[in-house]
Amino acid sequence: MFKSILLLAVLCAFVLAAPVATRSSTAVSLSKRRTSSSPSPSSGKYRGRGTWFSDDSGSCEIDFDQSDMIVAMNEDQMGALSGSGSKCGQKVRVSYKGKSQVLTIVDTCPSQYCDKGDLDLSQAAFKKFADMDVGELELEWSFV
Repeated sequence: MFKSILLLAVLCAFVLAAPVATRSSTAVSLSKRRTSSSPSPSSGKYRGRGTWFSDDSGSCEIDFDQSDMIVAMNEDQMGALSGSGSKCGQKVRVSYKGKSQVLTIVDTCPSQYCDKGDLDLSQAAFKKFADMDVGELELEWSFV
């Protein structure tokens, strides 16, 4: 009986100590995730959660730094990274509380961090809308 309890305790300790995947460049914890809304079919506008990232390279292989007006598109809407369906280099108009900014897509935000409709903004882009310590914004956006 004692061995069974000891074995159960050891297994629980391993499960609780298992590493959890995180993206150090994402400012908001996964516990704050919300489901993004679908676009309005007639308007082509999307709503989603906006966060900021600190990467200096992206999936589109376009050079950028954190002072650029750029964005990582959610994986669901990003599509192929090359060819006619690629969103790389395309522009989106992002709006938040009456402010609007055109951003260039240079990266993909993985599905474990961004739901459909979500965008991960460069630090400079995020600062156009709010202080970085806000961490998360409810954005509206559309392709330009």
